[in-house]
Amino acid sequence: MHRSDLAPDVAEQVLHSHWDTQASVHVFNDNGWFTGREIPEMLQAHVYSGFRYQLRDLRRIPAHQVTKVCFCGDHDDLCRLRIQLVEALGKRANICFSAIDCLEVLPPESNKGAALTVLGRPSGRGYGRMHGVW
Repeated sequence: MHRSDLAPDVAEQVLHSHWDTQASVHVFNDNGWFTGREIPEMLQAHVYSGFRYQLRDLRRIPAHQVTKVCFCGDHDDLCRLRIQLVEALGKRANICFSAIDCLEVLPPESNKGAALTVLGRPSGRGYGRMHGVW
């Protein structure tokens, strides 16, 4: 099993800074999905899976227990937020859209290419060899 969480200093900065945004904030870790206020419309996409957020003061989640942080809201607002986050965090985090209305703050090594590399390791073959890239 491979895991990659946000560095505690990055999680601390993201959760304890004031960002100029109307987006809702969400934290994910091994214990689930957490947010600071009720957002019933966000549960519609998970009606069949049963995956639900848990209400919690996000600033009280220990920084070493944050896997990723998501901001959900209007795309234009999230684009402006992305600029703020990149300026504040630089290369200490990967800031990317996972959907038009969801901006994620991930560990810098978290991306699809890195995931494919990890998935290709157990058999001793890398992604390229498995898929005939080289």
